[in-house]
Amino acid sequence: MKRILSIFLIIVFVAGCEAPINEAHQRLLTEYGWTVKQLKEEKQFTLETPEELLANFEASGVDFLRNYQGQQVTQFHYELKEKDIDKKNIQVFVVEKKGEVIGGYIILQSWDPGVFKLSNKDKLVDGKYVLP
Repeated sequence: MKRILSIFLIIVFVAGCEAPINEAHQRLLTEYGWTVKQLKEEKQFTLETPEELLANFEASGVDFLRNYQGQQVTQFHYELKEKDIDKKNIQVFVVEKKGEVIGGYIILQSWDPGVFKLSNKDKLVDGKYVLP
């Protein structure tokens, strides 16, 4: 019984621990007026974005991805404290190559295509896509 209780407490403790937020990412997002709630995921992969998706990103002003196709990057997925018009927390992705930030973008789940530059907060609030 004690063993089961110990395992349960360890699981609860680990589940309750949030990953630390990268200070450089925190500063970057704060400069654009965003407030980080938590780090959701960090993953490394080779950037291989289909042309159609690249075109959608570029049409939204997110133009750094093309320069890093075929290269190893690390993507950090954060949930912000800010909410969209459906009261869902806004998602942000910060992308690094060899420890240096190469770019980032916002995803609004309630909007299609929903990709925006980090610097678009005022525009999103004024357009009523993001709650003030």
